[in-house]
This record gives sequence, structure tokens and C-alpha cells, in this order.
Amino acid sequence: MTVASSALRLADLRRPAPHFQRAINLKYDLDNAAVIAAYVPTVEAADALKRLLRSLAPDAQQRAFFLHGPYGSGKSLLVTTLAAILSQDAPLSEALTPVILQLEEIAPDTAALVRQHLSHGPRLLPVVLNGDEGDLASALLRALFVALRRIGWDEIRLATHY
Repeated sequence: MTVASSALRLADLRRPAPHFQRAINLKYDLDNAAVIAAYVPTVEAADALKRLLRSLAPDAQQRAFFLHGPYGSGKSLLVTTLAAILSQDAPLSEALTPVILQLEEIAPDTAALVRQHLSHGPRLLPVVLNGDEGDLASALLRALFVALRRIGWDEIRLATHY
């Protein structure tokens, strides 16, 4: 064994699998175009996207959803992608191109709904609550301020009771 080979580090011997993806945190990854572009939707995720996008129709009866699944199944990444679709931010819309192409292969009707929303749907502001942030009214207000700051609308002052 040479001196050079004895200087191997654990990182040189063990690497994450190429398909490994770190955990997603909505609070920090909401506008991360690289995370969104790397999303690989499943058939189940495409179905969830379709149902969520259809709930935006004026005559929709179902507007509340409960998204559940095991740890690591992609719930947060799905919601991050949905937020990009709903917000219609130009850089994020560009990051959605590979996602839409994949949706066209597994769920063409969902891909069509995504394209339709990006071109004609209402532009919505994702407001993220993450974990226990205190009483709901204060947490919502703080999250709304963060969301407005994220899109550059810091100057808006909301009427509050504070």
C-alpha cells in the first residue's frame, strides 16, 4: 500500500446512489428551479396533479385535499412542483418543461392541464406553513409576509389587528 492510496477518505469509497435525492423542505425549496426540473412524476403524482388542477375550475365541488403517503414518497416535491405551476413565475415555468415532457409520456391529460394552467389559469401565491409555528393566525400572517417578500411585493402593508 502506497502513501497515496492510504490517504483515501470515506467520501472516496462511498457515494450516494446517482438517483438519490435529498429531502425537500417547502420553506427553503419552493423557488428552487433545479429541484423542480429534476422532478420525475409518477402515475399517482400525475393523478394528484390532475385532481388538484381541476379543483381550480369555477364549478369545482372538491377544493380541499389531504395528501398522504410514506416518508420519502415525494409529497413535498409534488407540492413544490404544484406551487411552481400555480404561481406561474417565469423562471419556474421554464423549469417545468422537463416535468411536462415526462407527464406527456405517462399522463397526457395531466400535461395538457398543466400547460393550460400555465397559459390561462389564475396566478396564485403559494403561502407555506411548515410545522408548528405558533397560533394559526400569526403563523399565516408571517407566512403571507414571507410569500409577498419572495415575489418582491415587500411594500404591501396588510391591515392587521397588531
